[in-house]
Amino acid sequence: MTSNTTPLLPWKVRFTMSIISFLISVSRRSNDTVNRRLFNFFDRKISPNPNFKDGVYSSDVIVDPMRNLWFRLFIPSSNSFSDVPLPVFVFFHGGGFAMCSPSSIIYNNCGWKFSPSCCSSDSLRKVSKFESYRFSFNTTVFWR
Repeated sequence: MTSNTTPLLPWKVRFTMSIISFLISVSRRSNDTVNRRLFNFFDRKISPNPNFKDGVYSSDVIVDPMRNLWFRLFIPSSNSFSDVPLPVFVFFHGGGFAMCSPSSIIYNNCGWKFSPSCCSSDSLRKVSKFESYRFSFNTTVFWR
């Protein structure tokens, strides 16, 4: 007797992914362009947290205000590893550079998870840098 042991996602993850998929579908026009005004209405934003939460704090760094080019840094607390330099993990968000940003709640939560201060190994501690770089044009997005 063979048992199919495919791992199942937790129901909260499946529910969240279903909602995100639905919102993306609703905000897509019939000509495959994105209605960003509608999508941004549903895209929950969160501000950086300058206070330590789970040993990590975040801050936004503006590179070029004319192009709205900025990034969010997630920095673990320094009390656990003194003056040891940390590697920088650069993350380009998966919105196809067309939707979402590092301030979107889903990517902000990823940043907290990518910069743990309570790792068992110093080699896993890092500073995470989430880019907000709009690479795509306001034209057709290929979904198929």
